Amino acid sequence: MPEKVSFYTSADGNKWDLAGIIPNTIDEKYEGGIIKKFNLNIVPKRKARFIKVFAKNRGLCPDWHVGSGNKSWIFADEIVVN
Repeated sequence: MPEKVSFYTSADGNKWDLAGIIPNTIDEKYEGGIIKKFNLNIVPKRKARFIKVFAKNRGLCPDWHVGSGNKSWIFADEIVVN
C-alpha cells in the first residue's frame, strides 16, 4: 500500500495545483486481500482538464515482509474521475 496518495489538477498541463492528500490508514502488517479507496472530494469544485495522481511508494520492503530488502510495488486497478 502507498503511504499516501496526492491529487493535482491543471487547466493547461503546465501549472499544477494540489487538490488534496489522502493518507493510508491501513496497518502495514495487515494480511490478506486489501481494497482501499483513496477518495477525494474537491470543494469548492474546480474545472480541470488534467489530473495527476501520485501514490507515495514505501521504498524497500521491510524486514518482516516476504520480499524483505526488495523494491516495493504499488498496484492500482482503477482510477475513477467524476
